[in-house]
Amino acid sequence: MKIKVLVSLLIVSCSFGILGFKNQKKENQKIFVDTKNVEALSTTNKSFEEVKLSKRLSKDKMYNPSNIKLRMYALLLASIGAIGLFFSFVMNTRKKRDSFSSLIIGAFIVLYSLCVFLLSFYVLNPTRDRAIYLSIVFMMTLLKGPMLYFYFRKTFYIQDVKRQDVLHTIPFLFSLNCVFFFSDHLSLLFIGGISLVVYILLAYFIYDQKKGKVKKTEQSIVFWHRNLLAVQLIYTICFLIYGVLVFLEILGEAPIYFLLVPQCFMVLYISYISYMKPEILNKRSLFEERTFKKYRKSGLTEDYSEELKKQLQKLFTVDKIYRDGNLTLEDVSNKLSTSRHNVSQVINEHFEVNFFQFVNKYRIGEVVEILKESKYKEHKMMNIAFDVGFNNKVTFNRAFKAEMNMTPTVFLKMINDKEEKK
Repeated sequence: MKIKVLVSLLIVSCSFGILGFKNQKKENQKIFVDTKNVEALSTTNKSFEEVKLSKRLSKDKMYNPSNIKLRMYALLLASIGAIGLFFSFVMNTRKKRDSFSSLIIGAFIVLYSLCVFLLSFYVLNPTRDRAIYLSIVFMMTLLKGPMLYFYFRKTFYIQDVKRQDVLHTIPFLFSLNCVFFFSDHLSLLFIGGISLVVYILLAYFIYDQKKGKVKKTEQSIVFWHRNLLAVQLIYTICFLIYGVLVFLEILGEAPIYFLLVPQCFMVLYISYISYMKPEILNKRSLFEERTFKKYRKSGLTEDYSEELKKQLQKLFTVDKIYRDGNLTLEDVSNKLSTSRHNVSQVINEHFEVNFFQFVNKYRIGEVVEILKESKYKEHKMMNIAFDVGFNNKVTFNRAFKAEMNMTPTVFLKMINDKEEKK
């Protein structure tokens, strides 16, 4: 299903690109100048490219700024850009938001919105000077990848931008020289393509490494990150196709649709999520509940924490050490050959409960399984409770209700009623 959606979006973007390719081909045929005309015009101050442009502008009404269709097209693009800027402002002025995450994703949508604005000017402007708009779009492309990477790093790793992260802006600073000093647009296109590929891979590695560790209740946020990656991938592919067309000089001007369609889609998608599901963008981190302030200076590594988690689960599911009514945190830490602090941290972060809640969870689980078996019906409830490790009735009743949202008596009655119906 995921692949089908991704392929469908890619087909839509490429379809617009191919449509533009065909239109451009027809246009090039219209403005063909034979050799004799070129030689006749060689005595003038105009270059062949200028003649080509002037013929196109005179014959093709589409490039006339007064053309209604063209103006409506440019207005539509400008409207999409305005929508993106509006929702960027909204998501950064909401209450109960993570300011840094909102700032990153806000800057990300601003970049795309400004690119759509610039491309609308590019479409509307018939002169050769309009190439500057494309150059600025290529420059902004060098910031889109880093922004996406920082956003994924923040939401999955809870890492803010560090001083050394300024190095990610070096390609962008280099692009300023390409535009304003050397007018080297092809280099911008090449660097932009590499940047998009590198950063989408970095973002994907973060997503792939962490998606399996996210709680089921947070799956909607994982889907948001997956979809964001998918749209960015489509834009990257379309950008590369555009670059290949320019590099091979298949057309005088490669179809601008390859750049427009995915960027408009990105703006509208993020705006939609911001409006319909703002809680997704307001999330500080997918792992914020698992990170406790008291453990931030802990020396427990992620790999060792996972190893202790597996050993702890084995002690409780296979060895059933919870049946010991006098079981303590010290006993468990000794069995795992680690400190009490590490055991407590593993239980808090991986299971989001304290030690006694963790132990009682397993005890209540066994009680429930026993009560479901008919051969134990005649056993007294408290005898079963004592067998699994409870020392008194009050503790048992409280733990049972906390786990099952009902008292042991109500639960047993519910089971008996189900069996009578059978």
